[in-house]
Amino acid sequence: MLEQLDIKSSYKYINPATHGILKVKGFVGDSFSYTSSGNKRTVSHINLDRIIPNIYELVPFSIDALVNASGNWRAGFESLLAYTSEFYTCKINNQKHLVWVPEEKHTIGEIGIWTKIGELRSLASEEALQHPSLSMALVHDLTLSINEITDILKDLFKRETKELASIIFGLKFQPYISNYGIDVILNRIEFENAIIKRVIKEEISKGIQLHAVVSEEKYGFKSGEVSSSANSNENIKQLSNLSNSLECQCAKKKTP
Repeated sequence: MLEQLDIKSSYKYINPATHGILKVKGFVGDSFSYTSSGNKRTVSHINLDRIIPNIYELVPFSIDALVNASGNWRAGFESLLAYTSEFYTCKINNQKHLVWVPEEKHTIGEIGIWTKIGELRSLASEEALQHPSLSMALVHDLTLSINEITDILKDLFKRETKELASIIFGLKFQPYISNYGIDVILNRIEFENAIIKRVIKEEISKGIQLHAVVSEEKYGFKSGEVSSSANSNENIKQLSNLSNSLECQCAKKKTP
């Protein structure tokens, strides 16, 4: 999205109380840079990895909340996003938020203001969590084509958050991922940029590790199922806790 903005143009902060002129420098590797009244600001790939996977359609978000209010780049980055065609500003309980609305674009270079508050949703909403038709039984045989398994992943992205969808896919369809290859599957899907693709690959890998944990019937899981219902909040908590545990274990292994 940020590639839409003209590097020769100047932009103002979306908060009128914040003074300064913003200019886009662009992406260098996996990091994004801009200047604020001549002072360079860089959004590292670590912070982009925190933000991008947690942006969902019609779900208001705050950059401050996603990065725990750290870094002097936040206000400018948030403002520049609002100038792109698919991001809007909105107010929730008198607090400024951004919201991603890819189906209703506004003019690039102009701040989009979203006023249809009733169309916004929450991650905790029943719409986001209730999908009883999604079976959580683990797959053990190979009966689906590469096209079919790719379509399943695309459908999961529509049903769930990117993070949860990726973990579920790795957990449920590990035999297909091993058979076809994770890169082969992901190369059949269009992503906005390489960062999103890399993060999704990492989350799918966590799901694959969870598949091994479940198959070994650890933590009270049975090899045939995760739970009797796919919309259980407890399922999501269990997946999240296990995923965080795996992250900690990986971090320890990398520590010299």
